[in-house]
Amino acid sequence: GFFNVYSFPFASGAITVIYFMIFESSRGASFGKSIMNLKVKTKDGSNVTIEKAFIRNISKLHPILLLLDLAAGLVTSTDLHQKYSDRIVNTTVE
Repeated sequence: GFFNVYSFPFASGAITVIYFMIFESSRGASFGKSIMNLKVKTKDGSNVTIEKAFIRNISKLHPILLLLDLAAGLVTSTDLHQKYSDRIVNTTVE
């Protein structure tokens, strides 16, 4: 079938990317970020567009991609509020 042990991480990842894309572009935060009083903004303080939200969250498509995104952000920057994909679209979590 279409859903098997290999496709499941990508299928659930696609749903995750869509969730974060919609909430971060429309409200500035996912449910969890709202609870923690955090917001996703561009470095100039403006709201995140749906395109930027897509790019910053595409690594959530698969757990290994997310791990690489986080690791690359830590290794290449001193700003702990940015993963690597955040730097690509000039966003941060405050």
